[in-house]
Amino acid sequence: MEALETQTQATQEKENAVTKQNMKYTMSSSRGIYLSWLTGRIYSTILADYEKLTIDIKPVKKNMIPVIYYEDITAIFMNYKIPGYYIFFICLAVISCFSNPGMIVFVFLFIWAGSNRKITICLRSGNKAIIYARRKKIATAFVEDIKERAKI
Repeated sequence: MEALETQTQATQEKENAVTKQNMKYTMSSSRGIYLSWLTGRIYSTILADYEKLTIDIKPVKKNMIPVIYYEDITAIFMNYKIPGYYIFFICLAVISCFSNPGMIVFVFLFIWAGSNRKITICLRSGNKAIIYARRKKIATAFVEDIKERAKI
């Protein structure tokens, strides 16, 4: 009876390990994170294997480190960032609130529209990989998964 329970438990652990091995994360930033307010998005596709992260970022010039091994990761941080374009629009909306108090709605709208999560992965070599995510839920799940895989 105990052997059967142990065997069932081992099978469940193997199934969990197989599903955890290849996770694919797709993230994108809000508009205006670089250069242009209309087209300035950064799209990231991250494949988490059992030994490494494969990162594909569009536009290509933002893809600094395409492969990261878990043993090279020293820390992973997640910060909140609002692009400069949205900061300008927020300031403009705050100033216009003095003439029209209803403009306060636009202040909160611009804060919501411009919010990003900046995920920084620090490596042993001193390099940093930066990934932007629009949604907090996806970013938090990614950070927790990487911390678990890298044993940080």
